[in-house]
Amino acid sequence: DHFPPGATPFKIAMKRLILSVLLIAAHGAAPFYTGTWKIEKAVVAPWWTEKQIPDPVESKELVGKTLSIRANNITGPGLLNCPGPRIKVHQAPANGLFQGMLENLPNQPAALTSLGFQGKQWKTVTTGCENELDFHFVNDRTLTFALNNYIYFAAKQ
Repeated sequence: DHFPPGATPFKIAMKRLILSVLLIAAHGAAPFYTGTWKIEKAVVAPWWTEKQIPDPVESKELVGKTLSIRANNITGPGLLNCPGPRIKVHQAPANGLFQGMLENLPNQPAALTSLGFQGKQWKTVTTGCENELDFHFVNDRTLTFALNNYIYFAAKQ
């Protein structure tokens, strides 16, 4: 190797390390939604108006399970599996969450707050899967989705 005058092996190694980190960051940053997510809880959706809660069997089967989201595959329990998703990311307003189910709620602001949504728009991942699930992000570490009148909350692992 030919090194410039005054270059020490330590300085050269540090410059190479910094360059390597920058190259990896520029080319290998994974999208915010990819990774493993643990379904931590399910709550009855605010649009549900019946006295009886919706059937809790499915919600009990999903809570505690994990969901893995990759660019080319979504795996999880039951309906959550989706080989070959057609993922699109966009910002959704309140009326765009949960396939518009919050749109006509008279208490929409309170419902959003109770679900943890702050602000006016939220990152949404449309999967294009047969199950028609969309993932709405309360923040980069918490995603939500609606299924059979429950809203599920999953935390990034």
